[in-house]
Amino acid sequence: AGLPQDQAQGINLLYFLPAAGAALPAHAKNGYLEQEGLLPAIAAGLIAALALTGCSKTPASQGSQPSASTSGSQSAPQDEQTIQGTLNQLDTDQSYLVLVTDDAYYRFDFSESGADLSGFEPGDAVTITYTGTLGEESEDVTAELVHIEKK
Repeated sequence: AGLPQDQAQGINLLYFLPAAGAALPAHAKNGYLEQEGLLPAIAAGLIAALALTGCSKTPASQGSQPSASTSGSQSAPQDEQTIQGTLNQLDTDQSYLVLVTDDAYYRFDFSESGADLSGFEPGDAVTITYTGTLGEESEDVTAELVHIEKK
């Protein structure tokens, strides 16, 4: 809920290491381990897990992200932008939805859009038209939904 997916996956990999280590004595006692190849397999697993936990996306400040163009005046109407992805979460009580793309998760406010979201479910491939700025993986909703349609 509060972590980007790549960090959550890294934590999961790191958790697996002590869990697997704790299981080794029981498996050895019950004869479930093949002694030859055990050390190379453990070493390869440790190296791969540690290497993969260091993999992550480019931070938002360095990478490109889709965003609405802004003007110098806040009273001027904002340009509409579109983005495609998969509907990840739909919260009708708090009037926001979460869209996941190949790059990130984005939150959209739909409290003033008047869009009918009754036919949409998490997992739907959608195209969203919005105004505002996309806040990548942010808890702050800075983009407002204008229109949504299934792909």
